Amino acid sequence: MKNLLFILILFTGLAANAQFGIPATITNSPSTASHTHHGIDTCINADTITHIVTATAGYNCVTLQATTTKVSGTVAGKAYVYYGLDGTNYNLVDSLTLADVTTNFKTFAYAPAEFVYYKIVYITSGTQKCKPKTLYLLRKNVNQ
Repeated sequence: MKNLLFILILFTGLAANAQFGIPATITNSPSTASHTHHGIDTCINADTITHIVTATAGYNCVTLQATTTKVSGTVAGKAYVYYGLDGTNYNLVDSLTLADVTTNFKTFAYAPAEFVYYKIVYITSGTQKCKPKTLYLLRKNVNQ
């Protein structure tokens, strides 16, 4: 009787997984990883939005692209790129000046990638609305 009850519970559990499914796991190839870091981020007037990229697992080349797309108003401000080892203390390494155009973007490449954390801080000013987006590509085994 216990075996019959166990088998009934087992089949019920399997049927529930089959009906609702198990989310697929997406894996990157062992030598590259790329992603777009954005969501519902919108800079409105004087605003600050931060995107952080973590480069672990032996990546030795990091490429970042800071992009802002104008929605309305007069876009102004800067996007600052920082890197650091502990996720708390960062060094400023580069920046992008945001102009009043449809799309502002700049690509930043670091090889060898000697740091774990890369941060882009979008700071806007004036009367504007724009959408910041950070694209990144992490690569292993890049010849220097």
